[in-house]
This record gives sequence, structure tokens and C-alpha cells, in this order.
Amino acid sequence: MPQGIHVANVPIDAAIGWTQEDGTRAHRLAGATVDDDMANPTHIAETYLQLHRQHRPTWAFEIVLRPFVEKW
Repeated sequence: MPQGIHVANVPIDAAIGWTQEDGTRAHRLAGATVDDDMANPTHIAETYLQLHRQHRPTWAFEIVLRPFVEKW
């Protein structure tokens, strides 16, 4: 940080589902999404862009991406 370099850890703790022709999302191994249990690539990209645009006084060191339906 003293050199102005923003380093962050962004683990993605989810299957990533791609939008299918019928509008649903699916993962090649996990199958179809149920109750938003898969991460959307567009939303992942939005999170990375938000991380990139953070103001220097409030840089995040870690952002964990996981579906809200996960029980932890």
C-alpha cells in the first residue's frame, strides 16, 4: 500500500453458472442453478470492478464471494 499498489484476495466459493439460451444458468458439473446457488459471471466482474474503483482510504484486503443460500 505505501507504493500505491492495491493487493486483494478474492476467493470465489461457488459454482459459476453461465446463462443458457433459455435464460437459466448452469454449471457444466453442478447442473442447473436452484435458488441462486451459483455465482453469475457478470456479478463477479462487477465486484472486481468495484474493488478496482475503491477509494484509497477504504481499500479492502479481502472480499469473499459465495451464494447467500450457503449455510456457514
